[in-house]
Amino acid sequence: MTVLPSVGPPQMAAKNLSARLDALAELTRTGRQREGADGFTPELLDDSEALLRRAGERLRLSANHTVVALAGGTGSGNPRCSTPWPGPASRPPG
Repeated sequence: MTVLPSVGPPQMAAKNLSARLDALAELTRTGRQREGADGFTPELLDDSEALLRRAGERLRLSANHTVVALAGGTGSGNPRCSTPWPGPASRPPG
């Protein structure tokens, strides 16, 4: 997975992301017309559509939310790190 560099303020990044998702959607629509041995594989197009769905779900969340993931191996102290963070939006790991 390639990590893209920051493009500036969050508002600019959101516009850039929307433009890239729009381009992916257009490519996916075009790809469905060219599916087959000489074109795109069905698996690639299905993955593209799944990514677009997930991205759309995330973009519908309010910009006032922040998502944080605390990840680490077993025994690395993750519960100890997250315990002091109160708030109604706290979610269990998973």
